[in-house]
Amino acid sequence: MKDIKNNFLANEQNFDLFALGKAVYVDKTHLIHSLFANSAGPFFLSRPRRFGKTLLLDTIMQVAEGNRDLFAGLKIDDLEYDWLHYPVIRLDMHGIDFDPQLFKNDLLGLIQLAGTFLEEEITAKSPSLAINELITKLHLKHKAMYPQEFAQNTFGTKNVVLLIDEYDFPLLGNMGNSGNTETIREILYKFYTSVKSCSRFLRFTFITGITKFRQLSLFSGLNHAEDISLSSAYSTICGFTMDEIQSAFNEYYVTAIAAMQENSELSPDATVADLESKLLKWYDGYSWDGVSRVINPFSVMNLFKHNAFDNYWYNSGASRMTGRDKSDAIDYFRLFDNNLSFDTEFPTWDAENINETSILMQAGYLTIDTISGPEENRTYHLKIPNNEILNAARLELLSRYIVPKGTNSPRKFINEKFIQFLNAFGTFDETESESLLSSIFSSIHQAEPKGTDEFFYRGLLQILLGIGNPLSLPEDPSDIGRSDIGRSDISVQTLDGDWIILEIKHDNAVSAAHVKKNFSGRDIGSSSATSIDSGVAQSSGKHSPGTRDVRVLDSLNTNIRKAFSQIVDRHYGRKYLWGSTKVYAAAIAIYGTSDVMVRFARLSRDNRNFTYFLTDICDRPDCRLLRVESEKTPSDFDPDLDPGNGSGTEGSNAAPDGGNDPKPVP
Repeated sequence: MKDIKNNFLANEQNFDLFALGKAVYVDKTHLIHSLFANSAGPFFLSRPRRFGKTLLLDTIMQVAEGNRDLFAGLKIDDLEYDWLHYPVIRLDMHGIDFDPQLFKNDLLGLIQLAGTFLEEEITAKSPSLAINELITKLHLKHKAMYPQEFAQNTFGTKNVVLLIDEYDFPLLGNMGNSGNTETIREILYKFYTSVKSCSRFLRFTFITGITKFRQLSLFSGLNHAEDISLSSAYSTICGFTMDEIQSAFNEYYVTAIAAMQENSELSPDATVADLESKLLKWYDGYSWDGVSRVINPFSVMNLFKHNAFDNYWYNSGASRMTGRDKSDAIDYFRLFDNNLSFDTEFPTWDAENINETSILMQAGYLTIDTISGPEENRTYHLKIPNNEILNAARLELLSRYIVPKGTNSPRKFINEKFIQFLNAFGTFDETESESLLSSIFSSIHQAEPKGTDEFFYRGLLQILLGIGNPLSLPEDPSDIGRSDIGRSDISVQTLDGDWIILEIKHDNAVSAAHVKKNFSGRDIGSSSATSIDSGVAQSSGKHSPGTRDVRVLDSLNTNIRKAFSQIVDRHYGRKYLWGSTKVYAAAIAIYGTSDVMVRFARLSRDNRNFTYFLTDICDRPDCRLLRVESEKTPSDFDPDLDPGNGSGTEGSNAAPDGGNDPKPVP
């Protein structure tokens, strides 16, 4: 088998190696021509780390220096262009120290080093004066050395190219430290103001980064940088389209499929279509205009290098905003919020006021799904782009909140926990399911004090059930348990085809008035608080059996009933009650962060009087559940879904209470 691993240089950022045939290259030169040949900029482009920004700048540099031989056979070679030579200043902020005490000297040193490569000595002692000196000297030198080219230049006196990579790295490295950020911001403000003063000499300026910071001079003033991050014309300038992959990687398909069949990544009868389909699910989905989609280039390169699917981009650390590990600062639960969006323009940050949604989008965890509204008032709706990000976010969350501290292999622990869920829920073992849910919720540890609401607990359970899940859990969180009135927290179909509807209720405290109104002294499934407590010893959290505070018991019992009543009243099980299909209701009550009560009941429907109700499914003393019926009257139901006039004539299978088993719902 041909060894082709060296053809996939995922970390390579020098265009000349690709041009010399040392690695697979996806041709973006027609987009570079559109930018460079027709405008001087300045331009700004935001993309996540390891998405090809540095390679893009290197390719622009080769075009600007007039190295046409490197572009033989590429798209730009067939386009009209004069191939004049321009001096190029290239500054990479990614390698600079973002400690405020060192930053100024490092930036000055970076400018001086660029001058050395261009054979210009820089004598200025501040970054702002140094960049001005370098641009001016290069302009005069080029004008003197290439008078004919200077005369042919259609951009007049503009003859110096400035390329700045990862301009925002020093600021991102100080997220949350307003003092450091302000010091660096002042230095950068002076630097970019100086760059603007040299605009009459700048033939082309291109700046990349992850986000936009206000108050830097770069995005304000008469000569501000044009942001092409959300431009449809350049939406695919970084990343691969499927057409580009088919063109550039086609000759490697056979080798990849064979290897993946051997290691069980693909089935023995897998085709090219199967490989491409799986590739799209894992790495596609990134969009910056809501229409064009691109595939993560770093992960694709590694996919064909290793012939295996994995979280290559995420595991490389590219999702981190800075060189420091700031992952704990990100609220990964926001990834699963179906209503994330931003308005009008690309998110812009104040250096001391970081928008979390912006972090998630610009770091590569979220992408634009759709765009709505008129051009002057657009709303950009966001979503998780692909399986790689979904898997990574799940692992981050579960590792943070469920995996015990000090666990050597969080992934192994999570997989083992999932297998326990599979065994308990797959064939629905009520006792095992109750014990497992109780142990999970009562042992959750929190790295941060936030997130102790129902959304938090629902999210953790949904994520845990969703990893590698052969159980039927809707892929789109917006479809989970939807009914005509509302939706349940989570609905899971067992391997036997039955359904479990889970509803979570959480309280930090419940007022005495609320308890009296909703609970009225009745215990759910028991005649005494003591028997309730002993019946859920495994779920008692920090309290031992029989020792729970009355307030805690009142809250748990109240919320168990509230959860059951909500499942019944809002008809969550209606679309699952087909023929002989069994539907179970799971009520989960949580008080504080460690007191948990879990109860299960069978959900049924009485077609004679149009009510939904719960029945017992176990014989334990603490499972004596009072009948919970829907408070709706027949007129409240949809006649198309509940035909008849209450005579009980529909259906023929006797329900446990003597009523009729539900018919399939259209």
